[in-house]
Amino acid sequence: MQKFFHSTLSSFAVVTVWYILLNFFVTWWVNRTPINPSFPYYSSLLSYAPKQISVWAHFDGAHYLKLATAGYVDQGTQAFFPLYPLLIRALASLGLSPFYAGLLISLTSITLSLTLM
Repeated sequence: MQKFFHSTLSSFAVVTVWYILLNFFVTWWVNRTPINPSFPYYSSLLSYAPKQISVWAHFDGAHYLKLATAGYVDQGTQAFFPLYPLLIRALASLGLSPFYAGLLISLTSITLSLTLM
């Protein structure tokens, strides 16, 4: 049990340091380059978040947020598996923003996968 706790703590530390360093790089990059996303749903789902944070949800992230909020209503949404949007919706029902719920799920998932590996 102690070994599992140690590996979980180590994985969490690695993910936390990695995420902090990546955020420093992304903040530096976003402040120096113009970012004008042109993918679907950006204006309705991600424009409210700061660019340093919304960059983590570009491309498929916007589709998963759309699935979590509206379900499988648009053409092409059937290509995405339902577990991630369902988890986002469950956390969002507790009062968390869908964007931050997805970010929390992703960071938790990578921590668990590093621990198990």
